[in-house]
Amino acid sequence: MNKGEQHRKLVDGILNAPEALIGQGVKPLMRYLAKIAPDAKGADLEIAMEDAAGILEDRALEYQAETNLITSRYMPLFDGMPAGTPLIEAARDKARRGDPLGIDVLKELGESV
Repeated sequence: MNKGEQHRKLVDGILNAPEALIGQGVKPLMRYLAKIAPDAKGADLEIAMEDAAGILEDRALEYQAETNLITSRYMPLFDGMPAGTPLIEAARDKARRGDPLGIDVLKELGESV
């Protein structure tokens, strides 16, 4: 296996480690990585870890941006609603009052308006 292929396998192995390894610490992960890239050296692992961390940071930024968008879109539905009101109930209530966002959200959720 060439270095590029090895690197891809290591990064993929880090990002998509078997669920059984999650929360088990570094040693089981290193054993797993040694099986999928047996010729990898310490420096190879370090570079793969750094690249995987960068990918995870990028994903986190994307998820945060998506969360911000969703929050800014749907939070107005809950204005004036009791704490714990489900989204669908808030949308129904707002739609009954003619609120365009409530109507749009009901349509998005497949409800008749």
